[in-house]
Amino acid sequence: MENSKKQVKEKKYTPMMMQYLEVKKGLQDCIVFYRLGDFYEMFFDDAIVASKELDLVLTGRNAGVEERVPMCGIPYHAATGYIQRLTQKGYKIAIVEQLEEASAGKIVKRDVVKIVTPGTIMEEANENQSGVYLATIYDFKYGYALCFCEMTCGQVLAKSIDRDFQTLQMTLLSMNVKEIVVSESLDSKVKKRLEEYGTMTLSYEEDLTLKATYEDLLDVQDVHIKTSFAMLTNYLEATQKREMSHLGKVEMLEDDAYLQMDFSTKANLELLQPLRVNSKSQTLFGFLNHTKTALGARCLKQWISYPLIDEGKINQRLDAIGYLNDNFILKDELKEELSDVYDLDRLGAKIAYGNANPQDVRRLTSTLVAAPRILEVFNGCKQMIQEVQVDACVDLTLKLDGIMLEDASNNPKDGHIFVDGYDSQLDEYRKIQNEANQYILDLELREKEQTGINSLKVGYNRVFGYYIEVSSANLSKLKDDFGYTRKQTLTNAERFVSEELKDLEDKILHAKEKSVRREYELYQMLIDEIRLYLPKIHQLARAIAKIDALYALSVVASKPGYIRPVFENNNRIHLVENAHPILNDMMKKSRYVTNDLQMSADDSIMIITGPNMGGKSTFMRQVALTVILAQMGSYVPAKECVLPIFDKIFTRIGASDDIMSGHSTFMVEMMEANYALQNATDASLILFDEIGRGTSTYDGMSLAYAMLEYLHEHTKAKTLFSTHYHELTSLEDTYDGIRNITVAVDEEDDEIVFLYKMKPGKADKSYGVNVARLAKLPNSLLERASQILANVQKEEIDLHVEMQEEMVKEDHQATEVLRKLQQANVEQMTPIEALLFLNELKK
Repeated sequence: MENSKKQVKEKKYTPMMMQYLEVKKGLQDCIVFYRLGDFYEMFFDDAIVASKELDLVLTGRNAGVEERVPMCGIPYHAATGYIQRLTQKGYKIAIVEQLEEASAGKIVKRDVVKIVTPGTIMEEANENQSGVYLATIYDFKYGYALCFCEMTCGQVLAKSIDRDFQTLQMTLLSMNVKEIVVSESLDSKVKKRLEEYGTMTLSYEEDLTLKATYEDLLDVQDVHIKTSFAMLTNYLEATQKREMSHLGKVEMLEDDAYLQMDFSTKANLELLQPLRVNSKSQTLFGFLNHTKTALGARCLKQWISYPLIDEGKINQRLDAIGYLNDNFILKDELKEELSDVYDLDRLGAKIAYGNANPQDVRRLTSTLVAAPRILEVFNGCKQMIQEVQVDACVDLTLKLDGIMLEDASNNPKDGHIFVDGYDSQLDEYRKIQNEANQYILDLELREKEQTGINSLKVGYNRVFGYYIEVSSANLSKLKDDFGYTRKQTLTNAERFVSEELKDLEDKILHAKEKSVRREYELYQMLIDEIRLYLPKIHQLARAIAKIDALYALSVVASKPGYIRPVFENNNRIHLVENAHPILNDMMKKSRYVTNDLQMSADDSIMIITGPNMGGKSTFMRQVALTVILAQMGSYVPAKECVLPIFDKIFTRIGASDDIMSGHSTFMVEMMEANYALQNATDASLILFDEIGRGTSTYDGMSLAYAMLEYLHEHTKAKTLFSTHYHELTSLEDTYDGIRNITVAVDEEDDEIVFLYKMKPGKADKSYGVNVARLAKLPNSLLERASQILANVQKEEIDLHVEMQEEMVKEDHQATEVLRKLQQANVEQMTPIEALLFLNELKK
């Protein structure tokens, strides 16, 4: 962000403004929040932009030149909300603080203490948002090495992908990346396309060397991942102005460890975010989220986003869920213990950053006290013992438990933190304060006796300190030998001081100042000690998160109609009375219609036909959600469930435009279909809903037909393919492995009733006019539509007859030509005779 050209002659500005301009030189891409007293001020172009984006009043400031400098400001204590609003719009904010107390005739030293970016925002500003990632991209010859960091909890994920932009785009979108860090050496075309992303901010980092501080966090030997991680840590240090001591170990997102789903699939299935705004209960996460902690909720989101493909690990989670439901008393106790757990990730980050207040430490203590009992829950479940064998930080708990006041101050600089007995020196200062308070009471009693004024009182305020207050009615009783000096005049009273009171005040205030200073020193020492435990606290947080996520899944598993899925390696799908988990839960008063799905090892494609509103798309989503639930280690809504382990899921459901490139719905449909065709294997699940509807009927049908043939012959993935092109159902007769199912409908006198039940077979019509009638379109319109439909259908029949007759005619001609060719003695013909013979055949 460039400043106004009017700044050219910097030497004319005031010393403070010169200081600002010097700081701003290295922050051209940031809005600078410049601390002046109790406000953050913005100047020049920063002020113009911020006033517009934050609805602030744009004013001016005298800065030593003729024209006033554009300026706007915010109270420093309200900065968090303003920073959040700016980062959501893609801005970076440089926080410039005063580094020393102001003194007369001297410019206060100031410097950048932190740069807040869309990918690094944390603390309270991100309290209700989780899973906002910063990504680094390292471009090497054959691919991209990616690292992702969630600053709130210090989680770091890493992944290598092929050097393909669509794969890169899908990966970034699926991770909810808000900021991308790259090197200037990245391919210019890729940079340009990344810069076009309206939802992600592009930043740069050129230091590709990993510091020794972070080497222990990286177990992998991949040099490209190491370089990407170096970019991440160096960028974080450059923006946060400190070491990143709260980062956890790098977790690799291996393709062969998780069920892969691209951004479109996660969006179409509404796993974490609803397709419609403000309906979070419609997501799979919203349905499953019975967690009691923020740790567990984040873990559950990750399990949903990355289901497993290791059958042993899946069954380990299923065993744990079964164990909890078999031991319901233990489960209830776990629920209570989890209620005492605070967000260890956020607390750890605050401690690492030095931003934790005494109440944060109390929350940490509460969590550490509950931790051993939570970890003990799975002592009787051998499958989970290894998962929760972490250090519960008992020694730290013993140090923290009971040392802080229940109403400890939120600001460590205000004192009132530790209980009596924690520190002998602090106790001594407090004793002086307590005894001094008694001295004040004794002094007040003596002054009342001396003056004979019973209403006299000794008080204190921050401005004037201690005082003796006498009402106006009693002023006449005062004598000079009392030694009072007038200090303040009120409406109905006068305030005085005496030498004895001033001596006492000095003793009390010094003791109080020393007490507050000592408490702050003790608090900083305590934070430094806690900081040494951060790696163990991070491991403990991961264990509690898993336990809480398992608790949530055990709540779901105990719902009526939920069973443990069974996995077989024979590529068979066997679902009996399977339900859509979310809709089934929502329709408590009206029973949800369940469905079966049977696909043998030889069945690769199910073509689904039936009317709109009949439930085709819901059925397809239901199958996909059942697979995801099963592979994330959850029970599923079914009477029977036998599944193979899928490696990938691809979906194309519903109409949507490309949020990145402005592509049409049909182009997006083709791109997503191509991505599935290129990346699916015979162990994948594909859901294609109404492929080809975005173009003309015959173009769409031709594409859908060819796509089904390609899927059958080449991909061989399990595919659910819904369509209105009834002609496609003929493929069942042509190819083994393609079968038809349709939505059951009751029809009587142009009225239809959707049964939402799948059955073998194919639909013979689409019921479009009937659906329009259910939507209450005008009767005259419906009658006209029926007439047109009848005419169109008749024309199609006539055309079909004509085409058949023409084909018979052509078949007869072809047969006659073939007969003449078979009878001809070609070997005895000269070249000229052969040409004449061919000419005759053409006639």
